[in-house]
Amino acid sequence: MPVIEIFGEFYEILFIIADIGIGIKRHIEQAYPGQGSDEEAIKLAIKPQVSGTFGSTDPYKQKNNAGIGLFISTNIIRRLKADMHILSGNGLLHVSPRDITGRTWD
Repeated sequence: MPVIEIFGEFYEILFIIADIGIGIKRHIEQAYPGQGSDEEAIKLAIKPQVSGTFGSTDPYKQKNNAGIGLFISTNIIRRLKADMHILSGNGLLHVSPRDITGRTWD
């Protein structure tokens, strides 16, 4: 559920999106096996046409019909000079206007 908080004269919109899926790394490994860490898988998932739904019988599950959501989100966030955190498994990726950094929780 989106949350709007007001800090003085600044307006900030916070979106939290969560699911109980299998995780980015496990999902990415269906098409790109051998991901070393959750952090590496998240970094790969923000590239165009990498993540998405993999399948062959349903037109909405074609690899070439998905996989740009995180890429577009990352670009929008950077152009808006905003920040986004992607957390999956024990990996965390921080997208900011200046850079993209990651870390792994132990």
